[in-house]
Amino acid sequence: MIRQLFMGIALLAAAGFQAAGYFMPAGGHPADEIAGRLPVIFMPARFSAVLLLAVYPLLALWVLRFRKGGEEAGLLNLRAGLFIGTCLAQVAKLVAWQDGHFSAAILAGLLQVLLLAVLYFSYPRRLNSPAGRIPVSALFSWSLFCLLAIVHYTLEFHDWNGFGLSDPLWAILTNTFAAAVALHFLHHYGDRTFALVFAWNAAMVAFHNLLDEPFVTAASLFLAGTAVVWTFLDMRKPVQRLETAENE
Repeated sequence: MIRQLFMGIALLAAAGFQAAGYFMPAGGHPADEIAGRLPVIFMPARFSAVLLLAVYPLLALWVLRFRKGGEEAGLLNLRAGLFIGTCLAQVAKLVAWQDGHFSAAILAGLLQVLLLAVLYFSYPRRLNSPAGRIPVSALFSWSLFCLLAIVHYTLEFHDWNGFGLSDPLWAILTNTFAAAVALHFLHHYGDRTFALVFAWNAAMVAFHNLLDEPFVTAASLFLAGTAVVWTFLDMRKPVQRLETAENE
């Protein structure tokens, strides 16, 4: 019960700072307004954060059902500590972003992704359920994509030359990397949640650019579509195995 209490407080803090960053920012500038100050190509559309309206309730239910699994107390304590650390890193990232300390936001975002990775891998390989890996996976996928976007923003802020490569090409390469990570987890862990959250963010990059960067838009939609189609095919696998067994 004490574990869940601290986890709930940490989650409320993360959700509260997230909402405040959009509606009541301490610095007077909403988070999405800050994101729009620079012509960053690899950046989701402003309304992409609506997905968090599903992610945070999932996490809340996960916290409420945290003890229902029969795991050892040591493992539960580890997961609780990792989750609390993740929420604190989320708060630090949001505060740094609001204050314009983008390098600090990258460090906080990297810490958050690392903590989420450890939490993610603390579950059995294919234990994907609302009380198991699914809520963690949703936040993991979202946080990784946000980290990549913050990196692009920070590099643009410091006038990075891109090693001679164009900004659209770097956006496509980064999106391809994120797609590869999502498809890896889908194939090896049966994790559809990670892939679908990626697909949403990739589509939001397409909406952000539209006809201003047609190649980035086309590539983003293609990668999002690939993730959705592969997820659909993965969903059919158990049905196919069942049909094969019945035919035998």
